[in-house]
Amino acid sequence: MKFKKKPKFLLLITFLIITILSTGATALEIHTSSQVHGDSDISNIGNFNTSANSKVGADSQKSSDSLPHNAQNLNVSLDICNGGVEILPTSSNKIIANYNNQYYNIKMIEQNGKWVVSISGKTAKMGNSSYVQLHIPNIKCNMDVNVLDGSFSYDLPENCIDAINVTSKDSSIEFTSKNQYKNSTISLSATDKEFLKYGLINYPDYFTKMNKGFEYKNGTRKNQIDISLTGFTNVDFRD
Repeated sequence: MKFKKKPKFLLLITFLIITILSTGATALEIHTSSQVHGDSDISNIGNFNTSANSKVGADSQKSSDSLPHNAQNLNVSLDICNGGVEILPTSSNKIIANYNNQYYNIKMIEQNGKWVVSISGKTAKMGNSSYVQLHIPNIKCNMDVNVLDGSFSYDLPENCIDAINVTSKDSSIEFTSKNQYKNSTISLSATDKEFLKYGLINYPDYFTKMNKGFEYKNGTRKNQIDISLTGFTNVDFRD
């Protein structure tokens, strides 16, 4: 009889041990699973916020260091390749570029007192892109502009006293004025007459047609615009 009772006692002990181990394993599994889900939720929240804060194609802004407070002149070298740039005057003492970083690459550095600005379009994505808005401090600006497969646009302020030299190839150039280019001297020349013949060259009738371009002189002539076409370019002077 004692022999028979012993197995029953052992079986009971074994059953209790298995139950305890099983319960502990279940508890451990639930705890581990809960931690995994918790970590996953935190990861998802982080990814969601990152995605929301870095919208594809959102406008970006790139600005230079501030100009000296009493600066009277600004020297700028602007290189445009496969993109459009619109010049806008600003009361700020910084050069500021508003652009869509989905379409443009922009570099802006200062070299020996001249701001060198390079703007290039990302070729595969230029279809529906808008112009870069380049805000220039509203002081006298000496600007050398090189445009290749791109566009350059400037709505001149009435008190403009800039000196702008533009070299252009396979591009488009547009100037507008609210006071009929008062106090300006303007000239356009082409290295080849074919560039004038097959390009779309528009200018007011008070400009003077020349053998290889046109010219215009008015008032104090403090505002100067000189354009040299080294390739086919559409040019439009509006008033």
